[in-house]
Amino acid sequence: MEDNQETKFDEKAAEADSKVDALVAVIIMLTVTAMVVFWVASQ
Repeated sequence: MEDNQETKFDEKAAEADSKVDALVAVIIMLTVTAMVVFWVASQ
């Protein structure tokens, strides 16, 4: 039973990590896009 509990916990942790990774990826893309737009506008 302990193995099953660890598996369930790992799945929940993996789902949380996936959400965090997706959020971080979106933030990075928006930041890079903003930097490119600012750099092009300042040329």
